[in-house]
Amino acid sequence: PHARRSRTVRLSPTLARDAYAFAQGTRLDVALFADVHWQVTVAVIQRAGDQIVITARDEADDRMVTIVAAADRCAVRAERPMHGALRWLVVPDGDAYRAIEIDRAAQAAAEVVADADVVEHEHIHDHGPALDDAGQPLVGTLGGEQATIASLPPTRLRRELDALPAPARERAQEKLRELDVPMVDILCLHVDARGMLFYRCNLIDQESSAAATVAPPTAAILPISTPPIYHSRPGSTNKVFLDFNGGAISGTAWNGNPGDSDYVATWQAKPYSTDGDEAFFSDDELEDIRIVWERVAEDFAPFNIDVTTEAISLGPDDDRHGHVMITETIDANGEAMPHAGAAGIAYLSVFAQSYYQDYRPAFMNEGSTLQFLALGISHEFGHNLGLSHDATVGSSTGYYSGHGSGETSWAPIMGSSSSRFMDTWSKGEYFNANNTQDDLAIIAGLLSYRSSDHGDTTATASALTVSGLSVSGSGRIERTNDVDAFTFSCGAGAVSLTCQPLDIAGHSRHGGNLDVRLEVRSSAGALIAIADPSATVAATLVGTLPASGTYTLLVIPTGVGTPTASTPTGYTAYGSLGTYDLSGTVPPSDANGMEPVITPGGFVLHGTVPPGTTALTVGGVAATLTGTNFVVGLPVPTAPTTYTAVITSAAGSTTRQILVSPVASGGG
Repeated sequence: PHARRSRTVRLSPTLARDAYAFAQGTRLDVALFADVHWQVTVAVIQRAGDQIVITARDEADDRMVTIVAAADRCAVRAERPMHGALRWLVVPDGDAYRAIEIDRAAQAAAEVVADADVVEHEHIHDHGPALDDAGQPLVGTLGGEQATIASLPPTRLRRELDALPAPARERAQEKLRELDVPMVDILCLHVDARGMLFYRCNLIDQESSAAATVAPPTAAILPISTPPIYHSRPGSTNKVFLDFNGGAISGTAWNGNPGDSDYVATWQAKPYSTDGDEAFFSDDELEDIRIVWERVAEDFAPFNIDVTTEAISLGPDDDRHGHVMITETIDANGEAMPHAGAAGIAYLSVFAQSYYQDYRPAFMNEGSTLQFLALGISHEFGHNLGLSHDATVGSSTGYYSGHGSGETSWAPIMGSSSSRFMDTWSKGEYFNANNTQDDLAIIAGLLSYRSSDHGDTTATASALTVSGLSVSGSGRIERTNDVDAFTFSCGAGAVSLTCQPLDIAGHSRHGGNLDVRLEVRSSAGALIAIADPSATVAATLVGTLPASGTYTLLVIPTGVGTPTASTPTGYTAYGSLGTYDLSGTVPPSDANGMEPVITPGGFVLHGTVPPGTTALTVGGVAATLTGTNFVVGLPVPTAPTTYTAVITSAAGSTTRQILVSPVASGGG
């Protein structure tokens, strides 16, 4: 829903080299067909041979566009903050270029090569480093003694800081010194009148389809006031509310102060809607909400936080309650919302601060694909937690769009990509990374990790659930070095076990965070079989078990490829975290390791049970346990009878079915 399209426009004459100084990051009014103008906000301007390549956002349609132009001269008007409106003509002057102001009559016509045709972006190519207003590359980081006003490059952020009163300016400088953000983040960083930093993110939805569409109305299911309720960790003191039902925004730093020229007393944010009905959630919208919630919950699955769609308390004492509002960029009264003209917007490093209530919610534009929407929510809340952007050294966009194709394609959550199969938290373990900020350490420092749900050895393993010859289980990898262990008992023969990371029912698995390796080991620890595919994140282990006994299945997070190579592939195991499901089949055994011995008037079962077993009952009769050996006496049935064996350990109970049939022999 709400897909975007791109277009390529060829302008001649248009922007040239000397225009870099005033155009980077500014709003341009480009002359099309004499006096017809097209307004865009420039993101990237780079020289490519005898052409100028401009990446910009179309103000009217809120979409990314690419402008390709001859590099000999140009005619544009640039609205530059604090400098009024300028109109320039850049002309060649020997080996250099000369810029002069012109009037509208001097502007030349432009040839539109492709307007409605779609240009799908695999990613926005970096044509060179982003530049400041003086034409210098934005490289390095802002931090320590470097983060002073005088040392900042001449950019929009520098101008905003210069305009602040001294106390607010010092507050902003202190935050910059503390956070050590990449220099290229200046393209997205802003500072408010209080000296608080926030990101205005121009994330790019790379899976947009050809044209924006509005879904036809479907049956009204739930009133907007009662959205579907989901919780990922009920009871946690850390929460983040995914707000799909809109509402009033007032009294926040976004609103400003009474008397300010841009003060807005109250925004009436619209609810999430793809069919134009803002009174009810339709069936399709409810499914959208579920999918987005599940994806965001997966990003935060390792941590002690409840990702919820239920409204939570957001008072002054609730400094551990995050709030992300998913809404359009224009409110119900026609007012531009704080995130107008951007994909999302969020204050930096405010979660768990005593003043957090003033700096929430973060906003995410609803007009995106579901994958992009979920990724953007995690990205914006990541800013609240103190995370900055992931890009590459010399990046022209300030975001890394990832690499690869298929299931092992990857991008960082704090970058910008919705076309990669894997998106994870990162610490810069990819080629030419500009940001080594340890995302997991920062998030865990605020939220803490969840406790491991399964042991990592045979002695502490959980038993797989057994039903006949089928086994199943589920779990969660919380840390990079986490291993989950499961035991099962069976006979010799063929075994097939599958571990499937996040798989949203009825939808693409894009958005998962986990890649796994499987191992099966004997009770003595010997490796029996392994599965570590290089092309898929799920793993299926197929092997042969040499003898009856108890085996241990290990679920291990893994990476793939060489992400730090100059042509990067795959990812490290650093961010390979999240939930999974187990399924498979095991070979039969004689009553799963239980051997019957006939006695007068009855029979005795004896055999072995998994290590850690504390009790065993068969048909309600308690067995005698000696270590992992057991014995239990039962009456001989007169007809085929199925006994239920219940095996109990500290991890819980599992059941097995034992069929006992009387067989005539000898004299009967």
